[in-house]
Amino acid sequence: MVYYVGLVGKNGAGKTTMSNLLAGGLQSSGKLVEVVKFSQVLTATLKLWSLPSSRENLQLVAQVMCNQFGNDALAFAIKTQILSSKADVVILDSVRTESDELFLRSLHANVLVYVVTSPSERYKRLRERNEKVNENNLTLEQFEIEDSAINESSIEEIGSRAEEKVSNDGSSESLNIQVRGIVTRVTTAIN
Repeated sequence: MVYYVGLVGKNGAGKTTMSNLLAGGLQSSGKLVEVVKFSQVLTATLKLWSLPSSRENLQLVAQVMCNQFGNDALAFAIKTQILSSKADVVILDSVRTESDELFLRSLHANVLVYVVTSPSERYKRLRERNEKVNENNLTLEQFEIEDSAINESSIEEIGSRAEEKVSNDGSSESLNIQVRGIVTRVTTAIN
């Protein structure tokens, strides 16, 4: 049986960090883990068009896909990969919409983890990490506009339904303690 862990949180909250820590903890427990990002379809689309993977472009492509092909377009695009996984645990990084959440909940064994970080810390992280094009030049005004984009509008509501809530404003030790709790929950459910 595959166990599915969905991660939801605003941009810069630490979902990728959480994904890496969870994967490492689960692998240390002897579990085979696969990480799948809902945004991988968007990134691949932009790459095919030779367009930069900026936050603005990612949000725009997501809106176009959902408007044209339905709100579950991203979930549908990764469904085959997820359902054919040989992993013990599949981590679904970046649950952002109600359709993403419904897809996660349709899978047999699942847990949703809400990663919460203050807006000021998220803004600081985005500028420092420069994961997307020009994030290091992100102004506070741009951050606030992107943070209120339609793709971000359901995150807090979805997070309110999560079984696990992780505060990522503290120390790395605090985060690791929370991660160990989730690893224990998942490994207990699988065994």
